[in-house]
Amino acid sequence: MKSANGNSPDITNLKPCDYQAFFEALDARSSPTEALRIAFLRQKKSFGDPDANTPSAD
Repeated sequence: MKSANGNSPDITNLKPCDYQAFFEALDARSSPTEALRIAFLRQKKSFGDPDANTPSAD
């Protein structure tokens, strides 16, 4: 549903000068940081995942 001002939370409007930076950022996949790995392990443990004690080797 659109809001009264015509903006939708499902649509992101980019200025033409931002297109290149945005799509380059999507293409340049970086490795997860140690903080992100810890956050995923914490989340797995909270759901009782049996593999939660072993970090992945991504």
